[in-house]
Amino acid sequence: MGINAIAADQNQNGYRKKKRQNNTLDTFSSSFVKGVLDVMDKHYDRKYQDMQNRMDKFYDDISTLEDSIAEVENRMLSIRQQKIAEENVYEFLLMFDKLYDRFTDAEKKEFLKTFVERA
Repeated sequence: MGINAIAADQNQNGYRKKKRQNNTLDTFSSSFVKGVLDVMDKHYDRKYQDMQNRMDKFYDDISTLEDSIAEVENRMLSIRQQKIAEENVYEFLLMFDKLYDRFTDAEKKEFLKTFVERA
């Protein structure tokens, strides 16, 4: 695993940990609001709004973390695909001399002509 893949994996683990922490805080906050707030309290509306704002922030944080996790997963997939592509090119290059030896003179000429045109 390359340095980019290791860093992406560490980022993903960190994001997942933060998301679990936020989910725990959200569950605690919800039960706290239900068990502690008294509807008859003169500050009920302000307390309720304060808790609502905190919960909204938790959900915003969770959403941001989910987006970050998805981004890291996409980056890791890209790294894996690039590695596979590099391995395929390397294998082709290893086999190229054997394939080239089997070409007829006309095929060799056509190959070189096409190669030069594209390069």
